[in-house]
Amino acid sequence: MIIRDLEFHLIRISNESGYARDRLVLIRLMFDADLEGWGEAALPWRITEPGPRREFLLPILAGRSVFDIAELIELEPLYPRALKAAVETACWDALGRAAGQPIARLLGGVYRQRIPCSVRLQSENLEDLAAETRRATEAGYGTLVLAGSGYIDSDLRRLKTVLAVAGPHGNLRFDAAGLFDLPSAVRLARELEAFPSILIIDPLRRAGWDLYYQLHRAVDVPIAACRAITGPADVFAAARAAAVDHVIIESARVGGILRVRDCVTVAEAANLGCSLSCALSAGVQSAAALQLAAALPALTVGHDLPSLEAVNASAIRGLKMTDGMFDVPMGPGLGIEIDREGIDGLAMSRDVDDFFP
Repeated sequence: MIIRDLEFHLIRISNESGYARDRLVLIRLMFDADLEGWGEAALPWRITEPGPRREFLLPILAGRSVFDIAELIELEPLYPRALKAAVETACWDALGRAAGQPIARLLGGVYRQRIPCSVRLQSENLEDLAAETRRATEAGYGTLVLAGSGYIDSDLRRLKTVLAVAGPHGNLRFDAAGLFDLPSAVRLARELEAFPSILIIDPLRRAGWDLYYQLHRAVDVPIAACRAITGPADVFAAARAAAVDHVIIESARVGGILRVRDCVTVAEAANLGCSLSCALSAGVQSAAALQLAAALPALTVGHDLPSLEAVNASAIRGLKMTDGMFDVPMGPGLGIEIDREGIDGLAMSRDVDDFFP
């Protein structure tokens, strides 16, 4: 199975708020034996870039075997990591299609067939936030994610609103997005110590596991790292520093499926909690995350993936959700179907759409 050609499709999809502001690059790798594989990356490309980038990358990829994934992902021209992850995902998709099996079976087997996922709450108004929380819990979501604003008093009001509605059995993740200095993060965490089942993600503005260690020692609330995790070495460093309780791994940030698996292996050995994240997806990266979560036993808790509503608005078919859990797509490869006409309908026609949608 040799790479023969590739295509880039620059599309625009709706984000979680429902606005068509986010651009994605879909990658189609074509192989001999009439096989293909799909990948996806959130890249800030302009509409003039896919052609020249194809001309640059095709001579580098053409003639390489799809089986040599470890070699492919070490190629320097595959940069940034999101592009590397997309190409690797396309290779795994083609391998699964050739074998007639989902990717999970190529990674060790289908350990679980349903994957618990979280849902991000979007409302700012407290009344609307309470209603949104109620809908999410009634829909079966066991894990809720609330993004921080950087204003402690406002964030505490919003957090307490969600916790009051979700009750003692709901799991809440507060994505602080690196908005706080150490004293503010300590104050915020101490206010939340009385509430069970809460996890604070990326609370500190400054990088450095020493600062996270200080925060971890000062409060009795679990801390998670996401944006600082760019590979297995970061997971190891966080564990060695006793800086966090949980790591959240995003394929586009670490560089692909194999690197995600390595990160999970290190986290499991260090007795850290571990989950997956996918900030933006038309469905391809979501499907890849589901295949990983199906194959790796350590991935037991809710994963932060785009909602089914956001995926259904794209050109990807085959993802299903019930009671806050995605069904693992069991078809060959990623297990999803790509609607080529739908992709054409999402194609960007001009860059000024960024300003005048």
